[in-house]
Amino acid sequence: MSAPTYPVRRVEWLALACAVAALLALRLPFLPSTLEDIDSVNFDLGVHDYDPVHHQPHPPGFPVYIFLARLVHPWFDTHAAGLAFVSALFGALAVVPLYLLLRRLMLRTEAALACALTLFNPIVWFNSVRPMSDLAGFAAVTTAQWLLVSSFDNASPPAGRRTRWLLGTSLAGLTVGIRLQALWLVGPLLLGTLRLRSPRAAAATALAFGTAIALWLAPLLVLSGGLSQFLASFTSMVAYSLPVEPLATDPSVRRAAVAAADVLLGPWQQPGLGAAILALAGAGIVVLVRTNPRLLGWLSLLFLPYAAYHYAVQATPNLRYAIPIVPLVACLASVAVVRGGRRTPWLTPMAAATAVIVAMVVTIPVLAAYADTPSPPVQALTALDRLAAPRGSIVVTGHHVFERYLQQVRNHEVVLPTNGARRMLMQYWQEGGRRPVLFFRQPRRTTLLLFGHDRQQLVGRWAWPAAVQPFMQGERPARVELLRLEAPQWFAEAGFLMSDEAGPVDAVVKERSRLLVRPSPLRRALIATGALQGARTADVALKLRGERRSVWTVGEQFALRTILEPLTQGEGYVPISFEAGVPVVFTDVWLEPANRAFIRPSHGFYLAERDEDDEIFRWTAPYALAIAYLPATRGRVTIEGWLPGDYYQLPVQVSLAWNGRPVASFAIGVPRFRIAQEVTGSPAQPWGELGITVSQSFVPDERQRNGDRRKLALRIYRLTLDAAD
Repeated sequence: MSAPTYPVRRVEWLALACAVAALLALRLPFLPSTLEDIDSVNFDLGVHDYDPVHHQPHPPGFPVYIFLARLVHPWFDTHAAGLAFVSALFGALAVVPLYLLLRRLMLRTEAALACALTLFNPIVWFNSVRPMSDLAGFAAVTTAQWLLVSSFDNASPPAGRRTRWLLGTSLAGLTVGIRLQALWLVGPLLLGTLRLRSPRAAAATALAFGTAIALWLAPLLVLSGGLSQFLASFTSMVAYSLPVEPLATDPSVRRAAVAAADVLLGPWQQPGLGAAILALAGAGIVVLVRTNPRLLGWLSLLFLPYAAYHYAVQATPNLRYAIPIVPLVACLASVAVVRGGRRTPWLTPMAAATAVIVAMVVTIPVLAAYADTPSPPVQALTALDRLAAPRGSIVVTGHHVFERYLQQVRNHEVVLPTNGARRMLMQYWQEGGRRPVLFFRQPRRTTLLLFGHDRQQLVGRWAWPAAVQPFMQGERPARVELLRLEAPQWFAEAGFLMSDEAGPVDAVVKERSRLLVRPSPLRRALIATGALQGARTADVALKLRGERRSVWTVGEQFALRTILEPLTQGEGYVPISFEAGVPVVFTDVWLEPANRAFIRPSHGFYLAERDEDDEIFRWTAPYALAIAYLPATRGRVTIEGWLPGDYYQLPVQVSLAWNGRPVASFAIGVPRFRIAQEVTGSPAQPWGELGITVSQSFVPDERQRNGDRRKLALRIYRLTLDAAD
C-alpha cells in the first residue's frame, strides 16, 4: 500500500509561508476578551492550577494542550486571549501539514483547493479564535497523519521512511494528550497500515506510541492523585454526559437525520454553501470510485473512523466536534471541481475564490461580534453588583453549569450547587435562610417549576448576539437568566412530577409526595392533580405535620381540592404529604390565597417543556382538563397557545367547556393565538373545571420517526383565570 509521490516545489513552500501569515492575520484581530464555554474556564483553571480530578481541566485532562497554553500564557493580558492564541497559531500553521498530507495523495490543485475549503470553513475559522483545544489538536493530528502517510513513499530511502513513521507514531501518541478523540484519527491509520510492517517495525511502533503516551499520562496520573482517583473522576464525567449526548443511546430516524445535518451541513453554516459543497463531495466520490479508488481508500482510512465515532457517540449539535470531518468533505469536493473542470482551467480558481468569499462574508461579521461581546456568563457577573442589594444582603447561586463562574463572585455570599441547584435551594430555605437569592439559570432548565412562583422575578437575560449563536451551537452556557428569588410560599420536596428534573417517572412514583408550605395568616386553596399507577381506585390522604386531615377516594385520573386554614406557628416550613396505598404520580400542585382566582392543568396536559426560544409550554392531548378556583361570580379564562400549522389544515376548532357545559368555540387560523372567554363562578362553590377540546391532533413519531408516540394537539404557553368582579 504505497502513497503517490508528488514532490513539493520551492514555490509551494513559499506559498505555504504566505498562507500561514495570511491565516494568522485573519485570526489575531478577533481573539476574545473573556472566557466563554465552561470547558474554556476549566482550561484556564488548568493552566494555573492543574488538577483534572477537580475538572481543572475536566478529564481526560488535556495535559499536552495545557503545556502548550502555559508556554504562551504569560505573554497575554487576559486569560481568554492567551488560550485563544494557541488556537489561532495552530489554526494558521495547520495549513502546512494539511497541504503536505494532501499533496501525498492528490494533485497540487486538488490539495490547494481542499486546504482553502477546510481552513476557510466557517466553523473551523471561528473555532481558531476560541480559547479551546480543537485547532491545536487538529494541527497536531494532521501533522502525525502526514508523517505516517509519507512513510509509504517508495521513492524515498528506507531510512527516511522509517524515521518519518516513528516520528509520526510518536506525534500520534502526543496528540491524544491534546484531545482524546484524536485516537479515532491516528489509531485506525496506525492499525490499518501496521500489517504492512515487519514484526520488528511493529514492535518499534508500539514502543514509540507507548512512550509518547507515557510522557503525558505519567505526570497526569501523578498530578491527579493516582490512577484510581483519575478513573473515578473520568467515569463520573462520562456517566454524566453519555445519556444526553450520543445518537447511539437513543436512536430514531429523526435524530439520525438531524445528526447527519449537524455533521455535514452545520460546519458550513450558510445553507447554500453547505449544499453546494456536499453536492460536489458526492460527485467526487463517484469520480474516485471510477478513477482512483486508492485515493478514496486513503481518505476513508484517515477520516471515516472519526466521522462514524462522532456521528454515533458524540453530541453532534456541538459543531466544533465536526472539525476533523471537514477535510474529508473538502477533499471530495475538490476532486469533483478539479477533475471535472480539466477542460476549463479557470474553474478551480473561480470555485476557490467563490468559496472563500462566501466564507468571509459569513464568518468575519460573526468573528467581529464575538470578539467585541463578553460571554453571557461574564455579562451576567458584570451586572451582578448593579442588580444586587448592598454587599452581604444577598446569596448568589445557580445551576451547576455556572459553578465555575460563581467562584469568581467576591462581594456576596456564594452557595455552590454541589448537590444540585434544587436541593441547595430547598436546604437553604428549610434551614431558615430568608435573604434574597440571585439565581443564575440555564434558560432551558425547568428546576424552578417545583417552587411557588410568587417570589420569582426575572431581573436580567443575556445571550450571544444573534449572528454568533449558530456558531456556538451546542456550547454551554450560551444563554443566562438571572432571577431574584425570595423564600417561596411552598415548594415540592419530593414525589411531584412537575418538571423533568424531578427525576424519571418510576423514581418519582416511589417517593413520598411531600410539599413544604410556609406559614401564613391567610386561608389558602390547594390543588394537587395526578394519576394512579396500576389501580382504578384508591384512597389518598393529606397529612399536615404528620396528622391526617383529609381523605379522598379517587379514580385513575384525579384532582384533589381543599382549603388550608391559616398556619401561623413559627417561620419554618410546614410539611404536607399525600399518601395512598397504591403507586401514585402527582403531576401538579398549587397553592394560592383563598381570595385569589387561579387555574391549573390536570389530565390531558403533558410535562412542561421549553421551546426554541426557551419559553415554557405544555402540550395537550385532543381533550384536556384544567382545575379552576374562582371565588367570584364572574371570571375570565385566557389561553395563549400555538398550533403546528405545518401539520394541520387550518383553521382548527378549539372548544371550551366550563363545568361540563360548552361555552365557546374558536376557529384558530394562525399558529400563535390568544383566546379569552368569560365564565361564571360562585364564592360559595369556587371550584370548577375547564375542558379544552381540539379538533385536530398528530403523533410526532408518525411524522418525524423520533420515537415520540404521544397524541398531541396544541401547545399552551399561558393559561390564566382572573376574577372579573
